[in-house]
Amino acid sequence: MMQILWLAPLLLGLACSKPTDPEYRQEAKGPQGGVTAWRAVIIWQTADAGEESEDWVSIQSEVTGALKKEGIFVTSGGSEEVEISKGSVAIPAVDCSGFLEHKIGYVFAMGGKEPAFQEHAVVDDVLTSASAYFGT
Repeated sequence: MMQILWLAPLLLGLACSKPTDPEYRQEAKGPQGGVTAWRAVIIWQTADAGEESEDWVSIQSEVTGALKKEGIFVTSGGSEEVEISKGSVAIPAVDCSGFLEHKIGYVFAMGGKEPAFQEHAVVDDVLTSASAYFGT
């Protein structure tokens, strides 16, 4: 009983405490400043790509797993602009208008660098291209 009474002020203090810092949200402001240390890969598939083949699904799954292990954000898209959202970091949409002619593949994007397209290929080729783009 004595132990419970001894802990009561601590427990009440925690239950009644309020965070002193407001929630912090970073916003990327593009080339002029802001958050630029982000890396992302967009699994690219346009609306007119047709049915997904087993090969495409298998390779993109392996690529996604390997990239996530490297701390690269992976999302999917296939339109002119693709939103990238990583936790509390708001990143401007990636302009993919130059890639609309491609039906499937990968778009590599990172802060301070123009996005690049990688055709659908075997896993090793995609990861080699990603490494070259991201400098890893």
